[in-house]
Amino acid sequence: MPPVLIATQPVKGPYPAQPVPATSLDLVFTPADPANGNYFVADPITPLPQGVIGGDVLLVWNTTVAPLQFSIQSQPDAAGRQADGSVSPYTIAANTISAFKFSQFAGWEDASGNVYVSSPSASVLFAIAQR
Repeated sequence: MPPVLIATQPVKGPYPAQPVPATSLDLVFTPADPANGNYFVADPITPLPQGVIGGDVLLVWNTTVAPLQFSIQSQPDAAGRQADGSVSPYTIAANTISAFKFSQFAGWEDASGNVYVSSPSASVLFAIAQR
């Protein structure tokens, strides 16, 4: 089976319409698929005079009372970096959320614009917050 898609979720702010509706600030976490892995579609980054827009933040939640691991699969890029699993494996402490900001996707997204993450445990949950 193919990897399981993790939906990219926009984050509201800094001035959301009032009143802020219930659940509109919530993020949904997706369990890791240990057999098939997971992926998300990279949000393109656009540099503007006032700063960079776009990019994503990967949130990884270990919901257990023991350390668990996850990996972010790297990709070959124009700078000559290879697909070597640069964040592989990363250990998350018990009951902890880790974060990784993609301010650049070179070396992370494949030719289709996908970024691949995985964990050997379905107790690891992923969320992708769109900047």
